[in-house]
Amino acid sequence: MNLRNKILSGFVILSLMLAIAGAWSIYHFQFIGNRINRIMNSEYKTINNSISMLHALEREDSAILLSLLGNLSESSSIIQDADSVFTDAINQVQASTDENNHKKMVSEIEENYKLYKNEWQHLHNLEAPQDLIKWYFANTHTKFLNVKQSVEKLLITNENELYSTAENLKDLANRATMPGIIAIIAALAFTIMFSYFVHFYFISPIVKIIDGVKQIKKSGTHINIKVHSKDEIAELAEGINYLSSQITNSSKK
Repeated sequence: MNLRNKILSGFVILSLMLAIAGAWSIYHFQFIGNRINRIMNSEYKTINNSISMLHALEREDSAILLSLLGNLSESSSIIQDADSVFTDAINQVQASTDENNHKKMVSEIEENYKLYKNEWQHLHNLEAPQDLIKWYFANTHTKFLNVKQSVEKLLITNENELYSTAENLKDLANRATMPGIIAIIAALAFTIMFSYFVHFYFISPIVKIIDGVKQIKKSGTHINIKVHSKDEIAELAEGINYLSSQITNSSKK
């Protein structure tokens, strides 16, 4: 292998090592980015929508209590507004949910809310306030608690999944830095090897050639420079050995 190819091969190997490490790191960071996007589009949105549903339920329950006190006009407005918020939130959760376990919980919430909604929609059909209070505690409030528990179940599940995903992302981030660390270590090791290679095949032969030329210049005696390579430096050493023999033969004549 000639001198140019030896130097070029060293830089090619180093570049290849860094390219592999860089590609590996890019892959991991893209994977982390996709996971973060999934968190934002699924778990995080579901958590926010679950909180919105809980707030809407609390407003509905407060409005029902207002209706028990006879304030039917204000309570009706609050209930309709809260119902709209709850329905919008559950639709967003359903649209962003792709796991069977979540779909089951969403179906449970929808079923419980349907029963709860059916209860407060018929409150105005009851005549006496005493009947309203009795109806509320016997039926409506129980169904309200059922809906609330099913929403809290979804909320807790997504909070746990969010925490678990965050822990996984932490591990992935640590793994993403590993190729860079490996590349640095490999580059240092290769630099040491390449330095030895340069010293053995380039610097040491050149020093021998320089010492040989100095010897010819000083004493004019024949020299034999030995270089253990098959490149331009070896050809240079052979040329100097030949010139040395020619000079020695000429001086004898």
